[in-house]
Amino acid sequence: MKWFKRIAIAFAVLLLLAAATLWWLLGTGSGLRFVLARVQATSHGALHVQQAQGRLLGPLDLAGIRYDDGKGTVASVAKAHLDLRFWPLLARRLHVLALDADDVEVALPKSAPDDTSSSGGFSLQPPIELILDRVHVGTVKLTQDGQPLFASNQLDLAGSWTDHGIELRRLMLQAPDGHANLDGKLAIGTRYQGNGKAAFAWKIGDTRYAGSLDAHSDGKRAQLDLRLTAPAVARLQVDLVQSGDYAWTGRLDAPRFDPEPLLGDSSLKALAITVQGHGDRHGGTLDGRLGLNDYQLLLQPLPLERPVAAGGPGRPGAGQPWRAQGQR
Repeated sequence: MKWFKRIAIAFAVLLLLAAATLWWLLGTGSGLRFVLARVQATSHGALHVQQAQGRLLGPLDLAGIRYDDGKGTVASVAKAHLDLRFWPLLARRLHVLALDADDVEVALPKSAPDDTSSSGGFSLQPPIELILDRVHVGTVKLTQDGQPLFASNQLDLAGSWTDHGIELRRLMLQAPDGHANLDGKLAIGTRYQGNGKAAFAWKIGDTRYAGSLDAHSDGKRAQLDLRLTAPAVARLQVDLVQSGDYAWTGRLDAPRFDPEPLLGDSSLKALAITVQGHGDRHGGTLDGRLGLNDYQLLLQPLPLERPVAAGGPGRPGAGQPWRAQGQR
């Protein structure tokens, strides 16, 4: 039995060494810096971190983060603090307890003129479950080919993206071009429950957009109320059943306004909209009235039909746009 005892002792020593090595990598500052050094070497100089403190298990602090893929994409973060739950990563779940970042700059290259690639339809199924308890980001600058695309002064965020959908519990965005704020909870997904209210004001080009969104749901039925105050006054109300064929009713009201900020210079100087509709995930019907300059256009019941997928009739085409079926 001596050989068995020797094997057991050797196995125990190996386990102890493996545990000690794992603890050193995950639970010490030197282990953090060792892993970062290996990652930077693997990236062949694309990634560089000037300073690192903390441990991989969290929390950790990084400073002077820079990424350059050599093809025109350059990203830098002056400093970042990250605290997360490490072990859920083994179950493909990224749970961030706290993330603070400041002075974020991202430069994108000019789009290739022959780039004809297009992304597929958006899916609520995440590549990895993401849970954000608290995120705070300071200044952000995003440019493409030297031209500004987006800039913000502050972003505070909390929410999740899981198999159940996307949920926002907190959003506060302050930027030179405007702001967006969320009180309560907004979500995209089935069986969502809760109440939320968002307000926004944003300038795109020379046009300012402003309004609010109210959402209420008990898990069976959801009501959305979108109000636009600029560049025109409009209101969209939607009532949706959150199961079965997702039956819906909706109404859009926009009193007479000048559509130039939306459509540009044209012969249409005045537009008014009063449209209501109902349906489900298979199709629906619209009717109402349009005011075009001094003319009134009455909309007879206008069917909406979702394209049939390749599988045959009765199977709606996933990701395909609906179309109106009118008669001359």
